[in-house]
Amino acid sequence: MYTDIITYKLAQGTTKEHLLAVAADVYDSWMSHQDGFISWQINHSSEEKFVDVVVWKDKDSADKAQESMNKDLPGNHPWFMCYDFSSISASNVHQLQMWERK
Repeated sequence: MYTDIITYKLAQGTTKEHLLAVAADVYDSWMSHQDGFISWQINHSSEEKFVDVVVWKDKDSADKAQESMNKDLPGNHPWFMCYDFSSISASNVHQLQMWERK
Protein backbone atom coordinates (compact mmCIF):
# COMPACT_ATOMS: atom_id res chain seq x y z
CA MET A 1 0.00 0.00 0.00
CA TYR A 2 0.97 3.62 -0.57
CA THR A 3 -0.11 6.42 1.77
CA ASP A 4 -0.22 10.18 1.24
CA ILE A 5 0.01 12.24 4.44
CA ILE A 6 -0.99 15.89 4.02
CA THR A 7 -0.77 18.45 6.84
CA TYR A 8 -2.41 21.87 6.54
CA LYS A 9 -4.33 24.69 8.17
CA LEU A 10 -7.70 25.91 7.01
CA ALA A 11 -8.06 29.11 5.03
CA GLN A 12 -9.23 32.06 7.11
CA GLY A 13 -12.99 31.89 7.62
CA THR A 14 -13.25 28.18 6.77
CA THR A 15 -14.87 26.03 9.46
CA LYS A 16 -14.31 22.35 10.16
CA GLU A 17 -17.94 21.74 9.25
CA HIS A 18 -17.49 23.39 5.86
CA LEU A 19 -14.30 21.41 5.20
CA LEU A 20 -16.07 18.13 5.99
CA ALA A 21 -19.10 18.98 3.83
CA VAL A 22 -16.93 19.90 0.85
CA ALA A 23 -14.69 16.86 1.41
CA ALA A 24 -17.75 14.57 1.47
CA ASP A 25 -18.78 15.96 -1.91
CA VAL A 26 -15.26 15.44 -3.31
CA TYR A 27 -15.26 11.89 -1.95
CA ASP A 28 -18.67 11.06 -3.45
CA SER A 29 -18.15 12.73 -6.82
CA TRP A 30 -14.46 12.08 -7.50
CA MET A 31 -12.14 10.37 -5.02
CA SER A 32 -14.16 7.20 -4.41
CA HIS A 33 -14.15 6.54 -8.16
CA GLN A 34 -10.36 6.61 -8.53
CA ASP A 35 -8.74 3.28 -9.35
CA GLY A 36 -6.67 2.03 -6.45
CA PHE A 37 -8.31 4.30 -3.84
CA ILE A 38 -8.65 2.59 -0.45
CA SER A 39 -9.43 5.22 2.19
CA TRP A 40 -9.31 8.89 3.16
CA GLN A 41 -9.12 10.01 6.76
CA ILE A 42 -9.27 13.65 7.90
CA ASN A 43 -7.80 14.32 11.34
CA HIS A 44 -7.64 17.47 13.49
CA SER A 45 -4.82 18.18 15.91
CA SER A 46 -4.81 20.36 19.01
CA GLU A 47 -2.57 22.89 17.19
CA GLU A 48 -5.42 23.71 14.76
CA LYS A 49 -3.68 21.71 12.06
CA PHE A 50 -5.34 19.05 9.97
CA VAL A 51 -3.79 15.82 8.78
CA ASP A 52 -5.27 13.88 5.87
CA VAL A 53 -4.23 10.27 5.42
CA VAL A 54 -5.10 8.90 1.99
CA VAL A 55 -4.36 5.23 1.31
CA TRP A 56 -3.89 3.89 -2.22
CA LYS A 57 -3.25 0.44 -3.63
CA ASP A 58 0.12 1.65 -4.96
CA LYS A 59 2.07 4.75 -6.02
CA ASP A 60 0.86 4.47 -9.60
CA SER A 61 -2.76 4.76 -8.43
CA ALA A 62 -1.92 7.84 -6.35
CA ASP A 63 -0.08 9.44 -9.29
CA LYS A 64 -2.98 8.80 -11.67
CA ALA A 65 -5.44 10.28 -9.16
CA GLN A 66 -3.25 13.39 -8.88
CA GLU A 67 -3.35 13.77 -12.67
CA SER A 68 -7.12 13.27 -12.63
CA MET A 69 -7.56 15.84 -9.86
CA ASN A 70 -5.57 18.42 -11.81
CA LYS A 71 -7.71 17.73 -14.89
CA ASP A 72 -11.18 17.05 -13.44
CA LEU A 73 -11.47 19.46 -10.50
CA PRO A 74 -11.32 23.14 -11.48
CA GLY A 75 -8.87 25.35 -9.61
CA ASN A 76 -11.75 27.34 -8.12
CA HIS A 77 -13.50 24.24 -6.73
CA PRO A 78 -14.73 24.90 -3.14
CA TRP A 79 -12.47 22.08 -1.88
CA PHE A 80 -9.33 23.99 -2.84
CA MET A 81 -10.67 27.16 -1.22
CA CYS A 82 -10.65 25.42 2.19
CA TYR A 83 -6.86 25.37 2.49
CA ASP A 84 -4.23 27.86 3.59
CA PHE A 85 -1.85 26.89 0.79
CA SER A 86 1.18 28.33 2.60
CA SER A 87 0.68 25.76 5.37
CA ILE A 88 0.47 22.59 3.26
CA SER A 89 3.14 19.92 3.60
CA ALA A 90 2.96 16.42 2.19
CA SER A 91 4.84 13.18 2.50
CA ASN A 92 4.37 9.64 1.27
CA VAL A 93 5.02 6.30 2.88
CA HIS A 94 4.97 2.71 1.71
CA GLN A 95 3.51 0.24 4.18
CA LEU A 96 5.93 -2.51 5.14
CA GLN A 97 3.85 -4.31 7.74
CA MET A 98 0.62 -3.86 9.66
CA TRP A 99 -0.64 -5.66 12.71
CA GLU A 100 -4.32 -5.58 13.53
CA ARG A 101 -6.19 -6.68 16.59
CA LYS A 102 -7.47 -10.21 16.19
